[in-house]
Amino acid sequence: LTSVHLGPNVCEQCRRQWVFTALSLGQRNMDAQMPGVRVHAVQCVAPAVLRQRSLQPPAWAVSDLAAGHEAAWRQRATNMLQLRGPGSATRSRERCVRLGMPPLRRQMETRLLPRRAFCGSSCGRPSMPRWRGNPIGQLRVGFTGLVRQLTGQPRILIVEIATIVLLSACFEWFEHKARHKFTSRGRETALQFLEAFFKEVTVLGFVFLVLFILSHTGTCDKIGRRILVHGTFSGHDPLCETLETVHMMIFFLLMVLLAQVAILFTVSATITTDWTQFERLVAYGTAKGSLESRFVQAGYLERRPSPEDPQSYVLMNRQPYVFGRQASLYRASAHDKSLRRIVQWRALRHNFLFATHWDSYRIRGMLDPSLFNFEKYLRPIMSKVVLSVIHIDRFTWIITLVLLVGPFYARRLCPWLPKEVLVCILVWLLALAGFAMARTLQKEVMHMTPQVPREASSILHVFSDESIQMLRRRRLPGWSSQPGLEVNSEAKLGAPISLESTFSSKTYTALFRILSLLQAASVTFLLLSHMSISPLGGWRTCLTILAWAEWPLMLFVIVPTIIRTLTLFMVIVSNKDPELIRQVNLESKLSNLRDYVRLLQLAGFAGRMLPVLQSSKRWKGQQSAIAFIIQGLRKWEAMPEDDKEEIVLLFEAWDGAATGSMETRELVEAFASMGTSDPQALVTSLMALVDYDGVNRLTLMKFKALVGMAVGDAMPEERKLDILRAFAALDTQNSGSLSAFEVADGLRSMHVGVDREDVYHLLLLHFGVAKPYVTPYEFVEWLLANGEPVD
Repeated sequence: LTSVHLGPNVCEQCRRQWVFTALSLGQRNMDAQMPGVRVHAVQCVAPAVLRQRSLQPPAWAVSDLAAGHEAAWRQRATNMLQLRGPGSATRSRERCVRLGMPPLRRQMETRLLPRRAFCGSSCGRPSMPRWRGNPIGQLRVGFTGLVRQLTGQPRILIVEIATIVLLSACFEWFEHKARHKFTSRGRETALQFLEAFFKEVTVLGFVFLVLFILSHTGTCDKIGRRILVHGTFSGHDPLCETLETVHMMIFFLLMVLLAQVAILFTVSATITTDWTQFERLVAYGTAKGSLESRFVQAGYLERRPSPEDPQSYVLMNRQPYVFGRQASLYRASAHDKSLRRIVQWRALRHNFLFATHWDSYRIRGMLDPSLFNFEKYLRPIMSKVVLSVIHIDRFTWIITLVLLVGPFYARRLCPWLPKEVLVCILVWLLALAGFAMARTLQKEVMHMTPQVPREASSILHVFSDESIQMLRRRRLPGWSSQPGLEVNSEAKLGAPISLESTFSSKTYTALFRILSLLQAASVTFLLLSHMSISPLGGWRTCLTILAWAEWPLMLFVIVPTIIRTLTLFMVIVSNKDPELIRQVNLESKLSNLRDYVRLLQLAGFAGRMLPVLQSSKRWKGQQSAIAFIIQGLRKWEAMPEDDKEEIVLLFEAWDGAATGSMETRELVEAFASMGTSDPQALVTSLMALVDYDGVNRLTLMKFKALVGMAVGDAMPEERKLDILRAFAALDTQNSGSLSAFEVADGLRSMHVGVDREDVYHLLLLHFGVAKPYVTPYEFVEWLLANGEPVD
């Protein structure tokens, strides 16, 4: 066992002397690298060493040895020498005194367990051979003891290799699944996070390999003798130990940082979900989620009955709506913070979409409000803010290290101050700095937001007909002249209070990066302290718990506010990105194209279900409708989440008043614009399939069941047949092929939302070459590829 530390060419006397010194010192490094050496030496070698050196053991040891109960002596000695946590060397000295062991020698106090402390004088030859100028030979000899151990226990070697291979396979499987999932859903930000994660892990693994080679070749030991002062560090190889300690500290720091970023991605997903709801809010209506209902619930509006009005009520203003500079002091006690966030977000969106007099001609030509999704425009910008935490530059590292010097010197100048108190003060100062940054960003974004009217009714007029579903309605087939829809009153917002900011967006991003790195450093310190120091209890434990409580407060309260406001701040102060605008417009057009394919499948499904409805044996009215809805909802749940989100948005576009149900005329007009024969009969067939209550209204649940059966359960041959019918409707000249002009003009007449340039671009992307004409099967292939995202 001791040959790993002393080498194979050591006499038995020096070997026993080394074990006895290890028992006396209670070295921590021995426990970390050779966990079985100390226990084996206590149980087997210590009694013989005590007898050989004529030492005076304690009374309980004498009684046990005299009675021949050597096993009891071993157990009691093992229990007393069991070391846990830091400070074990000091506690070991106290236990050695109780055991009656001799005082430590001066040589052992200056340098614990030197490899050449015994041999060379007693047995006449050094314990480890000296190598000169051959690092390969050093590495080979350094592994001699390890190889002997493994060859003596081959089962352990096989189990270890199998464990490592299994862990590597699981790691690669997780990476492959994550990449496939993010790639199929187009999550570029998640892919960047995955790349950064594996990059950091690879770099840390390479650093660990270098340290492993240096430690096993003796290089660290040689360098440590020259640059380290005796007595400064304990251990037989202090430089190697300190490098490994620093390496593990940095490893924990980066792991905590990556864990923070993963949590921030979850938080950012919640923020984008809120923004999606903000963009879908309709201005008027009695629905619970409408902007009108929110103003009524907050006490700014009142619905008064009026039989003469078409809606049977009129809206009256109860109190002025405070926003902007007047709201800076009022916001602390306001109970409608959610409403204020909605109004602020919709005001910024309104200014981005419609205030284009400062934009260039190129931007004005690209920015189509009916196709633009403001939330998808904000998502990549917010992702850059979150990813900036991972990509730490040299400036951030330098500033963070300079700031960390203060706590170390404070600890050195005030040794009487408990470290728990110091850590608790520092982490809460960090939380205070984050809170100050969040408040500053909130104030500046508030002042840069266009001012809304003080009357809530005027605010509804400004935001009417601006929800995403109402804007998309203009580019979708359906009942375009439906009465009762919102009509934009051409109202305008006021000018912002100020367009100047205290800091630039780059400065705020750098401050956020430094704040995140300091937070990760504080959590790493708490984690390592918990792993190395046993809980002391009392007020120290309370302070440690209080310091840990700062982390969730920072991650789930302060940091989300910083991310949300910093993203909006970057949108306000920076110019509009034409490439990002083009990408968002293209995604919206592809979504409209997918909606067109789904409507084709609905029409084809309705035609295939006509014989079933006409058969009294196969269709039994309400009972069959209930069974159909249950089966359709199961198929709906199995569909991809992105598809379900787009289908719900399509339903909300047809449900203009946000009542939860749509008129059947929407489907009739949509089927008629696509060139289907007898669209009224098709819609009647669809309603008969799901009309279990006899109200003849298509609710969201019924629409989900229809889409689940028509789209989610469709066979590939049925999808191709439905699209071939659309090709026949577009081919008015029966030529057997369609030009790109005919495809674009036909889709535009159906209000699909794509023009000629888009059709040329999509055909070029799919086929790789310019396609002036497409055959029926090329048309089917193109629509299936662009109309259905990869699962």
